[in-house]
Amino acid sequence: MFKSIYAAAAVVAAVSAPVWAADECGPLPVAPAFLTISDLNAKPVEAARAEVVGSYHHVKTYQGSLRSFRECLQRVTKDDVAALGVAKAKHDDTLAKEIQGRMTDRQAISDKSVDSEQLVVTDFNTLRVAHCTRDTDPKVCPQKKQ
Repeated sequence: MFKSIYAAAAVVAAVSAPVWAADECGPLPVAPAFLTISDLNAKPVEAARAEVVGSYHHVKTYQGSLRSFRECLQRVTKDDVAALGVAKAKHDDTLAKEIQGRMTDRQAISDKSVDSEQLVVTDFNTLRVAHCTRDTDPKVCPQKKQ
């Protein structure tokens, strides 16, 4: 009786391992949202400055989350590269294709994270530059040296 339960548990663990590995890193971190330039400009300078500084911290937190997320993707991919070598050595083409598919999907997710980060940074810089047209605080809006 217990042997069959243990055998069933082992089969479930072996079958679900690839799914668990794919979900190990979790979803792509959620990008921060920013005020529109017109909404930012509608605020008093001090409140807008606080918004820009807060947005900066959100960007840095997001980038930290992305760094951890990408490190996880790299770690799982490294494991898949090893598993792919074993599958190829055993001439298990089905498993090799499955592993290659996961690696391709993971690369697409990594690429999407890079695109998202670039968009967030660009949006933040656009917001900061717009804010700095009316704020002269050198901590937020450094002036070019002449």
